[in-house]
Amino acid sequence: MLSAIIFIVSGPVARSQTCPYTFATSWPTSNPVWTLTWVTPDQSVGVDGSGLQLTNVRYRGKQVFHMAHLPVLNVRYEPGGCGDSSRSLRDWQTGLRTFEAGNQVSACKAEPSSPPKTVCDHPGFDAGSFQGVALEKRTDELILTTQMQAGWYRYIQKWIFFLDGTIESRFYFTAINDPCVSKPHYHQAYWRFDFDIEGASNDVIEEYNRSRGWKALSLESNRQRNPSTHREWRVLNRETGRGFKIIPAPSDDTADSWAVADVWALRYHETEFDDGGATSGPLGNAAHMNNYLNGESIMGQHDVLWYRAGHRHDSLAICVEVDVTLKPIGKW
Repeated sequence: MLSAIIFIVSGPVARSQTCPYTFATSWPTSNPVWTLTWVTPDQSVGVDGSGLQLTNVRYRGKQVFHMAHLPVLNVRYEPGGCGDSSRSLRDWQTGLRTFEAGNQVSACKAEPSSPPKTVCDHPGFDAGSFQGVALEKRTDELILTTQMQAGWYRYIQKWIFFLDGTIESRFYFTAINDPCVSKPHYHQAYWRFDFDIEGASNDVIEEYNRSRGWKALSLESNRQRNPSTHREWRVLNRETGRGFKIIPAPSDDTADSWAVADVWALRYHETEFDDGGATSGPLGNAAHMNNYLNGESIMGQHDVLWYRAGHRHDSLAICVEVDVTLKPIGKW
């Protein structure tokens, strides 16, 4: 966070070197339909980290993601909130925080038989001795859970995989006791989905609006939600027709000027794992993916889709969730 904000710890905590860099997971154990590798938040890429980061995700042997992660996380206080002179901040996604998870099988990895417990289960207070990622290998779903800290805030991230190919990504905002956390503020999370549907170079990103159906986005662009037209997005391999639809949650709002946009459809570049980090000025802590919009073609290319969700928060005791659902398209 920025040191100009009163009461806030200045700068991110050092990244731990106790966790192995990558873990590999297959699920179900017998005849797996999902295979993926992942790293704990302290080892994730980006100027502020990117949380529980997934790589080389495959469904039924076919590539889905090259990488899926959450590189941008910010907070904006309302006037009269936490520090009048600078009411926004960037948070880091590298700080592991202990939570309750049984059956620790290796450094930073647990496979509990019952759901792990985070700050959401005991609002305002930390508990437990495990830090890292807990994997729940249920009969009908695979759930990966981690808990992070940034100053007084606690962030819980989950990836959920289903047998039918559905993916749910959930992010929870809460905090421990501190004078600032009950002031009205707005949390925002920005996912980055580097889809490689059956390979990296034949993607197409399409947008749905009720009046005109599905239309491909030919050039890089940012987009806003439009509930009146039931706007959605999907990423496809244009040869096979397989892909995933990105379904906004019913509670998702529409981006204002500070949130910037709800979706960015971009051409892949290996230096664009994040948005470059915070800058100076009134919008310094806002997302800066607009800097990557330069008119490049995204038709049949290696494309990346960013997705934003946010929520207003004015109570310590509330654990607020935002999420996005990805539904498979085509015969996998």
